[in-house]
Amino acid sequence: ISQLNTRLDGNGGFNGETGLGYRFGDFRSDLTFGYSNFGGVRQTLSASGIGSATRDASGDLQLFTAMLNGYYDIPIRAADGTRSRLSPYLGAGIGYGNLSIPDCSFSSDCYEGGSLSGFAYQGKVGVSYRETERGFAFLEGSFLGMTGSELNGVDYDNFGSWRVNVGW
Repeated sequence: ISQLNTRLDGNGGFNGETGLGYRFGDFRSDLTFGYSNFGGVRQTLSASGIGSATRDASGDLQLFTAMLNGYYDIPIRAADGTRSRLSPYLGAGIGYGNLSIPDCSFSSDCYEGGSLSGFAYQGKVGVSYRETERGFAFLEGSFLGMTGSELNGVDYDNFGSWRVNVGW
């Protein structure tokens, strides 16, 4: 008996988050709420020893997150001791994720889509530019992950997404 495996792959997509935070010297934290949409989802069914088939899935992957993040701003100081407006930083966060999975698009051996909820985590590296005393523009790269789970009899591995964020 061969095992039937299902894999979903998404193309690039849209990511947005909004949040509110506070600075404690070189450290800061924020609470963010995010939304990601990954279009161009393809589904691959494979059976060991038999082969595989790939089809376009019937919708997009959508991810909603609520994250508590912490950051360390690496201080850059001028010769006179003043702090530069430019500041590289490292960040990490933990929270909650909800992933909406589309229905499968194969006519047989299908499963229903639905929502997976689980523990979410992320790591960030970026650079910020202090525009005002309380406002910063930033550019960052991040990895967002979510633990796997079971949905309608299908086991899903951990979900992961590399992202580039630009914001204020």
